[in-house]
Amino acid sequence: MLQYILKASFKNVKLYSLLAAFASLGVLQLVGESGKPFYFIIHVFTLGIAHGSLDRWLFNLSNPSKSIKKTTFYGSYIIVMTIVAGVWWVSPAVALGIFILYSAWHFGEVEWTHIMFEKKFVQQVYSAAWGLLLFASMFLFNAGETLEVITRITPISLEIPKTTMSLNIAVTVVWLFYSSLPILLGWTLNENFSVQIFNVLVLTVLFFALDLATSFAVFFFYFHSIPSLTFELKAIDNSNVKPVSYYDVFKEMLVLSIAPIMAIITITLFFDQSMFNTLLPALVVMGSAISFPHTIIYSKAAQEY
Repeated sequence: MLQYILKASFKNVKLYSLLAAFASLGVLQLVGESGKPFYFIIHVFTLGIAHGSLDRWLFNLSNPSKSIKKTTFYGSYIIVMTIVAGVWWVSPAVALGIFILYSAWHFGEVEWTHIMFEKKFVQQVYSAAWGLLLFASMFLFNAGETLEVITRITPISLEIPKTTMSLNIAVTVVWLFYSSLPILLGWTLNENFSVQIFNVLVLTVLFFALDLATSFAVFFFYFHSIPSLTFELKAIDNSNVKPVSYYDVFKEMLVLSIAPIMAIITITLFFDQSMFNTLLPALVVMGSAISFPHTIIYSKAAQEY
């Protein structure tokens, strides 16, 4: 399995991820509403955390002359996470805005940087804007739920906007056209056109058909984490920091993933929905704190590899 991942093209990874996404949604449909909390937990807190647990290896890949010990790396990581959490404590609204911006940058970078010929500043700006269009589509199709989450984690009070199907279609058309620009500008191979456009169409349909939590879980696991993990493993395998055995790498991934997964499953099993809702702000802050250093390290490695 590992050898297939290391040899697979990003095009094939995306296609197989798409098939897996539909299969998982078929299972969710059979299980029903009761399965949605577990679906979200499994898809956000497994590969979501696991692909970030390779950051130590990516850091050493980008800084071969500054190879860092595990304890030093994670100590530094925790300090950065604490600073991010502090920003949330001082101003949740500002922290949320920053969180959306660097998440858009990261999601767009994973989507595009590995299939572009160059990785200059203009391509990075393009990728970040693509990520913002992704959020615009997801949030507009789930406007009510999005505002509900915002009011829970910030002091911002907003009324549900009167979104129309015309507005949603307009955003989709803009997103599709924007996704074709790298091909039109010669930034990537023409063969990537069909895959990228099809991805946007599928995501749009999913955002329209699914609730916010399930929409994000599907995107995050199948459209982001799997391609991201594929790049990380390829980059590490082709570098001078390649591990002697991948057993230690996967063990580290498992150790870092198991604690939050078990905690969330325990809350879901033994407490009612109100407890989960109460903990939502803490989960968002935790996700923001973890993803900020991951975004920086991943981007540095993506520029190098």
